[in-house]
Formats: sequence, structure tokens, C-alpha cells
Amino acid sequence: MADRASVATRPAPDGAGPTAATDGAVKVVMFNVAYSPNLGDGVIADCLSHALRTSFAGAIVTSVDLAGRTERGAAGPAARRLAQLALLQRMPRPVKDLVVALSLGPRVVRTLRPAWRRALDGADVAIIGGGQLFQDGDLNFPLKLTGAAAECRRLGVPIAVFGVGAAPSRSPVGRALFRRLLRMPEIVHIAARDPQSQAELGRLGGENVQLCRDPALLAAEVWPAPPRRPRTRPRVGVGVTHGALLRHHSDGGTVSPEETTDRYARVVASLVEHGFDVVCFSNGAAEDAEALAAVGEAICRSDAAEHAVTAPRRETPGELATLISGLDAVVSHRLHACILAYAYRIPHIGFAWDPKVRHFFDLVERPAYCVPFDRDAPKTIAPRVVAALTEGIAADAHARVLAETRTGLRALRRAISDAMEAGSRRRMAAIGETEGASLCP
Repeated sequence: MADRASVATRPAPDGAGPTAATDGAVKVVMFNVAYSPNLGDGVIADCLSHALRTSFAGAIVTSVDLAGRTERGAAGPAARRLAQLALLQRMPRPVKDLVVALSLGPRVVRTLRPAWRRALDGADVAIIGGGQLFQDGDLNFPLKLTGAAAECRRLGVPIAVFGVGAAPSRSPVGRALFRRLLRMPEIVHIAARDPQSQAELGRLGGENVQLCRDPALLAAEVWPAPPRRPRTRPRVGVGVTHGALLRHHSDGGTVSPEETTDRYARVVASLVEHGFDVVCFSNGAAEDAEALAAVGEAICRSDAAEHAVTAPRRETPGELATLISGLDAVVSHRLHACILAYAYRIPHIGFAWDPKVRHFFDLVERPAYCVPFDRDAPKTIAPRVVAALTEGIAADAHARVLAETRTGLRALRRAISDAMEAGSRRRMAAIGETEGASLCP
């Protein structure tokens, strides 16, 4: 690993300003999807970055987006993404894998890997960190993660896998690629964000897979909640997700996007009837923004219009966190809308569409508040919100979850420190062998 002889700066989370790192500073490169339009991914990245800079004073922490994005921008048109999802859904597994490999493989080799190689120059450790990265519904993540890991091996950079979710493998090719990655000698630490993901990583060949909490649970430390104003009607946030995305990722979901929009609108109407003000929002993905606009139009035509609004798209993870921190309750399909709510001790209801949502509610001991988004949802959600507000989130349980989150991060820190120390010993030994050889006649 290269020595660093200059001062470097890297962006901090929203509003925190740059962090300076001087000679000898730890350089951490995180592989994630930090600049995804879905701001939940950025929340994870910023919270993990914050924790690492806290652990290693003056650390240089850089996020390398696996999609090749270098900054956070507005979500692009949804039509292309929706068309791709529809096409992939119709393809048999072998055909889907072939199409993704042929379209993505050359870009990984020619564009992404050279960029990753440059980012890894002088790195002390790489972290594959946060989000549902170990999934092979198509070969997107298997191809990208193994490519990134190959660049780490080329440069001798140790790899930690931390805070990730893992879904059951669906592709023999994807499974083989993940197995190759997890068995690399460069892997120094593996920690999954829930027991099911922990078991999946073990089945994929990971050794000594530990359990950790999602770094996004520390969001209130990164973006402190603003003061609350008194309200006569509690304000409930309803996170909107596009029906096509729900069908693509859920197990056997058959509800059409039009039916999904109608169901959201009726959930909002029920909440208003029960005395709530409602703020509809999205996590930022283009297709979700499209769905949010459709829900907003339906609300405007209903009697709920006086007490329901749609929030403008948030541009940064911090803006999403601030929006959620100002609510009294949250209802959402999106995992990180629910995690942000928990981080701020805001009662929340999760719609069960992907196992990762159910896993989170089980882990925070709130399984009764993870419910189906079925035809009865418009009738049942408002009473559940009332129950959630009445019960609240116990301060001691919340403190325990945050303490466990910090424990997992301390284990990551120890693994990084041990890997750096081992690398230093190897370099010193190599220097000693070279000097010893120079003294030989």
C-alpha cells in the first residue's frame, strides 16, 4: 500500500463539511451504491462513513459507487428503468443472466475496474458496505463486486464485508461469483445486518460471518432532529414505492401499478379520516417519484386533499432523514424509511414486500408492525398507526439497539486495525529480507 505524503480531503455527510486527512491517515474505500437515486443507500453510506471517521481520527473515507456514479444527481426518467424491469421479469433465468453479462461485463472491464483501481491507490482497506448487495436476481451485483474484489487483490488491499443484506441465491453463475469473492484470502471481516443474511453468506462460503446492525440506525447522530412544533393533528408520512418495483422484487406479487396507486390513495384517505395529516414522500428513485405523482393526483381528486400533501423529492440523504425526523409516524415499503424512523424513535409501519423488511422488524422486536400491503390495508393501517403511536418505541430497547450497532462497528474497527498491522509486519519483513540479502557476499 502506498505511503501518503500530502493532505487529502473527502466529502463528509450532508452539511458536515469536508474531512481533512494528513500523513499516515487511514484511507478507507467503501464499495456501495452511495449515489443511487434511492436515498436510502446514501443514508447507509453516510452513516458508515461517519462511524469510520469517528473510529479513525482524520481518516480518508471514500465511497465508490458500483454503478459508476460519481455524484448525487436528480433521478433520471423512470420509463427506461420500468421497461428494463418488465423485460427482465419475462426472461427465463439463463437468458436473463446472459443478457446482463453481455451488456454489463464489458463496462465492468473497460470502465469500472480502471476507475476502481485508481480509487484504491494507497488504500489501507476496502469495505463492501451496506445495503442488499449480495443478491443475484440478475448478475448486476455479482459481476460488479467480484470485479471490485479483483482490483483489491491486484493491489493487495484487504477487504471487509460489513452491514450487508443477502438474499437466497437464484443464479448458479451469481452463486459461483459470490462464493469466489467470499473465499478470497483478502477477506478480513464479514458481518451481515440480520441473521438470515448471515446464514446466506455462510452458505455462499463466508467464514466466521458475524452479525451487526445496519449503520443507518445511527442517523440521528449524523443528522440531529430539528425541534418539533406542537400539532393539533399528528403528521404521518406515507412512503410511496412503484408497483412495478414491488412486483420485481417481491415473492409472487401480482398487484398492478394502477392497483398499487389506488391502494395508497385509499390508505391516505383512511388516515385522514382517523384525524391525521399525511405527507406522501418517496426515497428518491425515479420510478417511485412517478408513483408518488400518481398518488398525489388521486389524492387531489378525493376528500382527503385538505389534509394530505406530497413532499417534493429530497435531493440528499440528509434531507430525507430530516423529513422523516419531523414526522409523528411513518408507513412505508422502503426498508430505510423504516430504519430512519426507528433511528429517531418514530413509530412506524412497514409493508412486507421483501424479506429484508420483515427481518428488520423482527430484529427490533416490532414484528406486529410489519404488515401486508393487501386489499385490506386501507382499512387496517390507520388503526395500526394509532396503536403504534400509543405504544411508542421504548427508550431502553432503542438504546440497546444503538449500543449493538456501535458494538458491530467496533468489531469492524478491530478487523481493520488488525489487517493494517499485519500488512505493516509483512512490509517490514520484506524490507528486512531485502536488507539482509544486500549484506550477503
